[in-house]
Amino acid sequence: TMGQGAEGPWRIGIRDPFGEGLLGALQTGAREAVVTSGLYERYRWLDGERCGHVIDPLQAAPADELVSVTVVHRSAGVADAAATALLAAGAVRWPQVAQRMALDQVLVVERDGRVRAHARLARRVAFVSAEWRGRLTTL
Repeated sequence: TMGQGAEGPWRIGIRDPFGEGLLGALQTGAREAVVTSGLYERYRWLDGERCGHVIDPLQAAPADELVSVTVVHRSAGVADAAATALLAAGAVRWPQVAQRMALDQVLVVERDGRVRAHARLARRVAFVSAEWRGRLTTL
């Protein structure tokens, strides 16, 4: 989603990657895109194991450390590419990749349910529960 509607800023929900509903929401600013890439919709089963659609190029295997990545950026194209790249980078490498891409508004959900986010974006997210907020670590 990008920018604002006729009535003002959009309120964007960030989906709970483990079930129904949302983990939180944020309001967009002018000329701002919000993109989420996740492993919860596009996957296949291989030998009884669920495999996501994003490949970690260093492991030559499906990326599985992060289940969701949300990026806010002025460019929808950059946000889209970055969300997928960070998902592929995984839990350890995503902060360095984000830094190289000059990103400062990223929120990731790890496979174990922990949430990590840049401080600039963490301040903007209205988490739907104290449980989700309690999982947050700010960078």
